[in-house]
Amino acid sequence: MTQLRFDFISFLAGFAAASIIWLIVWRLRKNWGQIRKTVSSQAGALRKKNLIEVEAYINQVAYRRAQRLHIAANLFPLEDILVPPLALSPPASSDSNGTLPETGVLDQVIPYMPDWPEMASEYGFLLLPLNELASQRADLAVIGRPGAGKTTALAHLTTEIVQKQIRDDRLRSAVPLFFHVLDLNPVLFTLPDPAEALIEAAIPGMSINLQKKVRIVLRIALQEGRGILLLDGLDELPPGKLAPYISYLKAVKSQYLDLQIIAACSDLYMDGLIGMGFTPVSIASWNRQQVQTFIAKWGETWKEVILPQVSKEGSPQPDPLAMENWINTQGLFLTPLEWTQIVWGAYAGDLSGNLPFRAMDAYLKRILPADTPPSFYSSLAARMLASGEICLPFEQVEDVLSRWITNLSKDVSQANVPSLLEDPVTSLRSPNTLSETIRKSGKVVVQSVGEKALVRGLDQGLLVEHGNNLIAFSQLAAAAFLAASTQHGEIAEINPRWSLSTLAAQYTASDGKSRPSILDLLAPDAHPLRGKLCLAARMMAAMPAGSELRIQVLRRAIGEIQQEKLPLGTRARLLTACAISNEPSLSVLFRQWLNGSSPDLRRLATLACGLVKDARSVAEITNLLADVDFNVHSTAAIALVAIPGDAALNAASAALTEGTETLRRAVAEALAVQPDPACHEYLREALTSEDLLVRRAAVFGLGLVRQEWSRDMLAKVAVEDSQWVVRNAAAQALDLFQQANPYLPVALPLYWESPWLVTFAGKHGVGVSPDEPPIKLLFEALESGTEEDRTMALKYLPRFQVEDATAHILELLNDKDSDIASKALQAFWTLSIA
Repeated sequence: MTQLRFDFISFLAGFAAASIIWLIVWRLRKNWGQIRKTVSSQAGALRKKNLIEVEAYINQVAYRRAQRLHIAANLFPLEDILVPPLALSPPASSDSNGTLPETGVLDQVIPYMPDWPEMASEYGFLLLPLNELASQRADLAVIGRPGAGKTTALAHLTTEIVQKQIRDDRLRSAVPLFFHVLDLNPVLFTLPDPAEALIEAAIPGMSINLQKKVRIVLRIALQEGRGILLLDGLDELPPGKLAPYISYLKAVKSQYLDLQIIAACSDLYMDGLIGMGFTPVSIASWNRQQVQTFIAKWGETWKEVILPQVSKEGSPQPDPLAMENWINTQGLFLTPLEWTQIVWGAYAGDLSGNLPFRAMDAYLKRILPADTPPSFYSSLAARMLASGEICLPFEQVEDVLSRWITNLSKDVSQANVPSLLEDPVTSLRSPNTLSETIRKSGKVVVQSVGEKALVRGLDQGLLVEHGNNLIAFSQLAAAAFLAASTQHGEIAEINPRWSLSTLAAQYTASDGKSRPSILDLLAPDAHPLRGKLCLAARMMAAMPAGSELRIQVLRRAIGEIQQEKLPLGTRARLLTACAISNEPSLSVLFRQWLNGSSPDLRRLATLACGLVKDARSVAEITNLLADVDFNVHSTAAIALVAIPGDAALNAASAALTEGTETLRRAVAEALAVQPDPACHEYLREALTSEDLLVRRAAVFGLGLVRQEWSRDMLAKVAVEDSQWVVRNAAAQALDLFQQANPYLPVALPLYWESPWLVTFAGKHGVGVSPDEPPIKLLFEALESGTEEDRTMALKYLPRFQVEDATAHILELLNDKDSDIASKALQAFWTLSIA
């Protein structure tokens, strides 16, 4: 048996070690709660830091996507040439109790026409950045015709959120989900959690290693109410394709109540968005100052980025100043897309004229290789138009292109076709992996001429690939132009609720020939908005001057403008269409109407002269300052401010210093909303006038500016002015600064929670239930209520799809109260697109 030996030194060492370990454990046990709390806190901080970093990564991906969404993305980032977009806000809204805010002169004399924003845009009224319009959490439907800048507005808002360039704290901390509606996968719409479709649409383009964390961060943002959905492309969908997406948005909103949605929508049809509580806000058209700014930015960027490259090639380049003078054609009312194509074509030297359809043709030829003319894609655009689609699976796209190019090759007159048929390439890959190959930026191996044309279209930005392997045109206007080019001068039918169809008809009408499908729009129409005639009138700008078709549309529009029984807002729409058609003879007609017997016609003519900046009308408009009709003399004062030149400025100045109180206020308000900085300087000087009425009018004008410098000036006047009436007006204007801007759209309360409706129902001895729409109560408010009651009823009625609503609203179009008649027409327009 082995003898055991006792090692005293080892024993002491073990005893000491055990004692130390016991002491450590004892001390740790004593402070275990604090230690666990510290470790947990550090782990939470680390986890939070990781989530913040992932959120920053998500924002940067959204930022890069936003900077690529413009037609010149291959040349410059969006922010290098961006003219910050503005939107036309709704009229000042009443509060939840139905109390109407005090309105100024501009509210009363400039018709609110969200589907025709050119009038308000040129006068500068109701124009605000999209981030301000979004600050009250209302869901917004951003509307405008194709090329108006809806996508750019969403991209700019995304950039502002990412770069923290917004004053509103909620938007500064928001996580933007910015993508196209076609990136949503309808298969995921029926999942228990509707957020899954949003997350999956936001994932592409992100690092595979981070996608799991990205999903977590996006879900947390949605649950915390920090997500904001910026959805592009709803305006492109035909009416028959909208329903599943609208239903999905309803499901998302029902589960994530704090999710704000801002979507690019059509002003022709929304298929239920109004019923969901969306507020339409129109993208403002560019005024002359914005066009000048854009031309200058393009010229500077071209000189810095492009000119050094082309100079090495020895290509002659135009003088930027000469180009600015040539491009700045007075009288052209174009969309930002059209201006971009014209300016780009002028600097590229391939523009054959400054008409939009020529600029589009030059753009398409420029971005595609010489052996791939734009006409190769016309069959694809025509197929989409004919089938009522804006996208097709890439297999179908390849088949369409292959068939068309093969058939075209039989025509020996097409010299470029053989180059597409050369060098047939075979491949071992599956025919369904094209999109994945492109997405990985790998080398694309094509199998057919159609696939080759498809890849070229994607590479050059003419086509774009969305989720689910769907191919669409990057610009709806390009698709419309190409589709129109295959119609051989004819278009069988116009879908008045689909932008692709109406724009294709407009391009088809660019030769000015009379066509049955367009002439059908001129048929007598009992619709108060004259929707079909307005659609034809929108096309006038594309028709050649003096053409038979333009003359027919003009004659019909002018006849309706002179119809006294037609709602003023409808007449103003047709007047705007005539004014922006660039028809030179119309200025003479407008000046004749200035002396007409009808006050409404004089008012409309004055607005038109201010819209087209007709300097020759200044003398007649100055005479209207003495008109007995409030709307006429107020409009005259506003128009004089809008018309450039010393004669108009002197007349407006005289109205401010010598006119009636109404005229003084009208001039001051017009100066406040004009984009020219000199107008604001004029208001500053007016505050130093010895005439207290001039100073008081200037105070009303500064109250509309709503900027820090104007608030500081009003604060000074409220304390230091020698006259109580001026100090009081300044104090009232300062009080309005402390309140929310009444022109910011606010979501209407649910009808059963509306203080106004509950009070109104109580007066009639009934209740309001969530289970029964208050249609009868709203009808009662329209028939026998006060002005506030009727105003609120007109806001709620378009939310309900009831046939009787139209009849009740129509009865108010001829109401003796012109303000109610105007609001009724606004409600009627909203109901027509709801």
